[in-house]
Amino acid sequence: MEAGSPLLGVLPRGCLGAKSSPTTAEDAALQLAWRMLEQAGVVPSKTSEDPWPREYLRALPQRPALPLLWPASEVSELQDAALQLQISELGERVDQWLQTRCQQLGLDATPLQYQFRAAFATTWPRAIELRDRWILAPFLDAVEPLGIDAEGKGVTEGNCKIEVEDIGQGQQLVVLSATKDLKEGDVLTQELKQLSPRELLFSYGRSLPEDFLVTLEVKACIENAPAKLQQLPGARPGRLPGDLLLQGTLRPWARYAEEDGTRLDDLKAMIDENFLSAALILAKEQLEVGDFVNLTGRRKLRCLQELLRLLRSCRGEFATSLKEDSKQLASAQGCRRLALQHRVSSKRALRLVIEEVKEAVARAEDGG
Repeated sequence: MEAGSPLLGVLPRGCLGAKSSPTTAEDAALQLAWRMLEQAGVVPSKTSEDPWPREYLRALPQRPALPLLWPASEVSELQDAALQLQISELGERVDQWLQTRCQQLGLDATPLQYQFRAAFATTWPRAIELRDRWILAPFLDAVEPLGIDAEGKGVTEGNCKIEVEDIGQGQQLVVLSATKDLKEGDVLTQELKQLSPRELLFSYGRSLPEDFLVTLEVKACIENAPAKLQQLPGARPGRLPGDLLLQGTLRPWARYAEEDGTRLDDLKAMIDENFLSAALILAKEQLEVGDFVNLTGRRKLRCLQELLRLLRSCRGEFATSLKEDSKQLASAQGCRRLALQHRVSSKRALRLVIEEVKEAVARAEDGG
């Protein structure tokens, strides 16, 4: 089977939809989750729509690995304050939606809370947007996405994708198609758009080794920060007076695209402009971030040293060391394994960027 070949298609009338026309994936997943509870007989149904196939309902995961369903102790294992906040806020929105719906129907939401969260965690990664509504595509969405699951199984590259095609006369077709050449025995794995480790775990309950991390979101802590740093995007006060927290995105595997690039060009491609700007300010350079690559001599050395300090401070957000985490990962199971894999991959990717800057500092010290 050649790349680009369609593997299976489903017409919209064969798909499962919500009663109304939600405008966002989250709203669609909430309505589809409620429909799942209706179909399972957990809550009363007043709809005259055709029932969902029982085979499809049985094939859906009963306890998805999304962090939304993790106990608080396992969420804290992520050691990722931004992700933990995302999980908490999503949980509040899901619970509020359930509470509102139950009030409308005269039901008690409390005993339904976990079941509804689990249903939402099932429908959220699977909801597909058509021209006028959101749907679930039976059996197409049974193809697992790329990434490592809670049991340490999975693959890091996909070989197919789900897409919507217009077939004329206002109709659409949901198609599973190959993105790579396939041979007999290949296991289908769904490709995803480029996601950060945080997005992949948050939305799909999967992780990736650091070799496949396209981006990494980190936070640097700057002690006794100059006032000028407060003007940088996303800067906010730290835990102690005078401290500043600065967010940024690292691209561990990015490099300068042209052949005549320098090491500074590579670092500029790899490191968020927020951090480069902060390093220039801390090195007392009155330059725009675009001029970072033109630094030479002692000025370059000072800036690289400040950049190295910034990146090293990002490790302070983690409560444990990479060595400790790597040792625990070998025996961890379930969602705790996902949490450990997330922070191990993040720390290894951060270490890679730090090593690149350390090498640049060493060369600058030698006059290079």
